[in-house]
Amino acid sequence: MQAPGGPEEDTSGVFKYGGWSAPYFDEVVDRVLEEQKKEPADLLLGRKTFEIFASFWPDHEDIWPGVNDMTK
Repeated sequence: MQAPGGPEEDTSGVFKYGGWSAPYFDEVVDRVLEEQKKEPADLLLGRKTFEIFASFWPDHEDIWPGVNDMTK
């Protein structure tokens, strides 16, 4: 799933549709994601996604408590 977060997240392969998932977020999606973030989990990430995570999440655990303790 390429670049759901923002236009500049991943433009490789001349991908120009970054941030495509934002219009689909609503109160229901937000509520489901908040519940999912409370559950213990491990993450299987591709190289590019891992690099994005590694540069962002260490300073933003207030958004997703426990994310930095997950096995990736």
